[in-house]
Amino acid sequence: MLHPSKDFRTHTWPWELKYRGHGRPGEYDGLWKINAYTDHLYTNPRQDTCRSQPEFHWTRLRAVGGRTNTWGRACFRHGPLDFKTKSKQGFGEEWPISYEELAPWYGKAERLVGIRGGRDSYFNMPDGVYAGPAHNPRCTELWMKGRAAKIGVPVLPERTAVLSVTDDGRRRLAHDISPMA
Repeated sequence: MLHPSKDFRTHTWPWELKYRGHGRPGEYDGLWKINAYTDHLYTNPRQDTCRSQPEFHWTRLRAVGGRTNTWGRACFRHGPLDFKTKSKQGFGEEWPISYEELAPWYGKAERLVGIRGGRDSYFNMPDGVYAGPAHNPRCTELWMKGRAAKIGVPVLPERTAVLSVTDDGRRRLAHDISPMA
């Protein structure tokens, strides 16, 4: 069983960790998610390999529930282009279903989980059924949004699974994790 105060080093300062949080030189180079903050949670796919051709790097978590413990609550819908990459973008394969067929099921899942998000009307990132507004942006997100706007690149708030408002009779979290709430 994972214990948040013991098993997650998220709030540990880099100078409190050996090698400033990067891990032993060369051990984690190129491996996403694995560093001194998370090396006790994940298997190292270079040491714990899966036999396949070509070799498959499978990053697994050493905990009941696997990587669902570290998914970060990000809940974006796949958009129409994601289902038809071969015909629309010239690569990959077509899904056997369309976004339109899956959309009602996205809505059911979003209501169940309590997704927070904004109605951004951005192409290929469809809006969903939200239990509350998107979390307030952090300072760095505001900075990035301002810089990206200068070159015409939109920066949208993340859609997250954080039930922080009462919905369908379920209790909300005891606190709102928005840094600026």
